[in-house]
Amino acid sequence: MPEKIRHKTYFLSDVHLGAKYINDPRRHEQRVVSLLETMGRDAEAIYLLGDILDFWFEYHHVVPKGHIRLFGTIARLTDSGVRVYWLKGNHDMWTYSYLHDELGVEIIEDSVQATIHGKNFFLSHGDNLGKQPRPYRIMRSVFRSPFWQRVGCSLHPSWLIPFAFRWSSHNRTRRGEDIEKYLGDENEQQMQFAINYAAAHPEIDFFITGHRHVAIDRPVPGSQDARLICLGDFFRQFTYAEFDGNNNVVLKHYVSNA
Repeated sequence: MPEKIRHKTYFLSDVHLGAKYINDPRRHEQRVVSLLETMGRDAEAIYLLGDILDFWFEYHHVVPKGHIRLFGTIARLTDSGVRVYWLKGNHDMWTYSYLHDELGVEIIEDSVQATIHGKNFFLSHGDNLGKQPRPYRIMRSVFRSPFWQRVGCSLHPSWLIPFAFRWSSHNRTRRGEDIEKYLGDENEQQMQFAINYAAAHPEIDFFITGHRHVAIDRPVPGSQDARLICLGDFFRQFTYAEFDGNNNVVLKHYVSNA
């Protein structure tokens, strides 16, 4: 049998598996699995750009229940030679060694630059890009602090995990169900970051981000030919991006029977 030709790289973010505001969690997970299996046919690498899980906290000896179909699919992908990278988002930042040790996933703490088939990528979940509100910056630093992570480990899962899901659901309900809109280059923190970063790093070809739940593909003003691609989400818009291994990244919408 000839060896599979793997030449594509895929990017996915903001799946929010386990979120209480998703009406049919089983169908949602099946749809994600279907997408990953489709990617696995020709993927050289898959980048999961954060908030794949709506909440995740690894204790020393236990992990949250659920997501078995997702984890099994990722394990099969890595076993078959697909490289899977998981950038921590603001919902799944408490990821330590379990996904690496059990699934073969490479965990990336924050934003990263990567050269893929000669193209230069800046990859980030996006919650730390641009001028974020001060309360959010404080909250993010607290949540990522080793001290407060140890405090979290001291709390019983039966209290911490339900509380986290209720908080996430409350925040989503407060923002409403409408798909978020692009606010214009001058008002989007990720675009402003890309403009400033591209000025100092003209080698970047693609900025790929999540977090905003807005699916857009726009040129970065003032750059040579860099583009900002925000991945949208995969629970309402079902969008992701595909790099063909040559010159182009395409933002796609996934349709499945799952």
